[in-house]
Amino acid sequence: MREQGLAAIPRLAMYAHKEDCGSLLVQINHPQVIRTLLLVADKNKPSLQRVAKYHKNFPHATLAALAELLALTEPPARPGYPIIEDKKLPAQQKARDEYWRTLLQTLMASQPQLAEEVMQWLSTQARAVLNSYLSAPPKPVIDSTDNSNLPEILVSLPWRSKKKMTAPRLDLAPLELTPQVYWQPGEQERLAATESARYFSTESLAQRMEQKSGRVVLQELGFGDNVWLFLNYILPGKLDAARNSLIVQWHYYQGRVEEILNGWNSPEAQLAEQALRSGHIEALINIWENDNYSRYRPEKSVWNLYLLAQLPREMALTFWLRINEKKHLFAGEDYFLSILGLDALPGLLLAFSHRPKETFPLILNFGATELALPVARVWRRFAAQRDLARQWILQWPEHTASALIPLVFTKPSDNSEAALLALRLLYEQGHGELLQTVANRWQRTDVWSALEQLLKQGPMDIYPARIPKAPDFWHPAMWSRPRLITNNQPVTGDALEIIGEMLRFT
Repeated sequence: MREQGLAAIPRLAMYAHKEDCGSLLVQINHPQVIRTLLLVADKNKPSLQRVAKYHKNFPHATLAALAELLALTEPPARPGYPIIEDKKLPAQQKARDEYWRTLLQTLMASQPQLAEEVMQWLSTQARAVLNSYLSAPPKPVIDSTDNSNLPEILVSLPWRSKKKMTAPRLDLAPLELTPQVYWQPGEQERLAATESARYFSTESLAQRMEQKSGRVVLQELGFGDNVWLFLNYILPGKLDAARNSLIVQWHYYQGRVEEILNGWNSPEAQLAEQALRSGHIEALINIWENDNYSRYRPEKSVWNLYLLAQLPREMALTFWLRINEKKHLFAGEDYFLSILGLDALPGLLLAFSHRPKETFPLILNFGATELALPVARVWRRFAAQRDLARQWILQWPEHTASALIPLVFTKPSDNSEAALLALRLLYEQGHGELLQTVANRWQRTDVWSALEQLLKQGPMDIYPARIPKAPDFWHPAMWSRPRLITNNQPVTGDALEIIGEMLRFT
């Protein structure tokens, strides 16, 4: 860019959806730049966010680029490989046009002077596009004040008419509650009967090293750069049966054949074998990281927890904890947890904090107060995993109550809101007596009375303490009004703003 200026934009266009290039382009105020960003906005979420940032910072350039794009008679060429992009274009062009038109309308509605200010830059066709929007008859203003047919929520708003009831501030010490683990009948047996579990549990790890070799066992643990071989053959226990066919497949690559025959082939293999035999976990972790974080590695290796479960118990637990402290990848965690149970909880808590989406199903078997708040936050905010969060809360109500009741009475925050919502779920599902029992453990008469008052709030009183401001695209005057199902009448402007506020509840 320093050498060629704007002449470099076409050369950068096919990389505009990538972070390094897109983050540079978003700083340049020119219609040609935003045109490029608009063409790749549907590539990924960051690209769409860059357009949103750009049109706030440089509205004139954005409006000019939008007008020129919408004035084209043929869909514009997209940056990228022409053959691939041309196939995508017909299916995506309609959605792109709608997005561009919405963005143009939003800019003109929020900053009416923009159109006049950019007219001089535009082609004749682009001016016609802007003039068509400027000359369009305004939508009829619906200024009716008849609220007789509106639902109560669109007339009398609790969050506007009165101050939200807040919990009193109570200083409650955390309760101690013993963690528990529960497996469905037959679940542990099912995990132990899987192909991988049966293959790696036939003997201890020390016996396995004597029977095979240290290099082979290190490869089975996950050492090495061939993650594909590990995941598809070693981890399922299929390497022995497939060894000859794999040698034929990789005959041209002697190093890979050597690994298939004799295990992990590395200058550090001997040191790793000594560390494994002596139980030197930290040395193994260091060797793993030195190998994994080489710039030549296309993928990160995966620890084999089926095999680690065959270590002496204390060594396996220490290994599990260090793996999660280092945020390493692993496989076979459900079997590992079924063997080590509650002793593996500290490592599981770390795994859940680093990889909540992947490890959420695992925590359903564990009841611990440390898990209550993270689960409550999921219940409050993340729709994709709400069912799992609900299941955990209802499966471990005592742990949930013990951990979350003190948070309800702290300073209002996201955590206190999440805690109250989780406790309200328990109350609605018939756990009121349990909640009272837990609240009474603080031996204070004001805890249960204050909590019960919050739990019994009606639906109209449950709303966030802070309502975010409307997004930039919120210009309801440009849109068709929703209509009441009872009489097919459009809602009033005030009611539409109220609907917008409710849509912003988080």
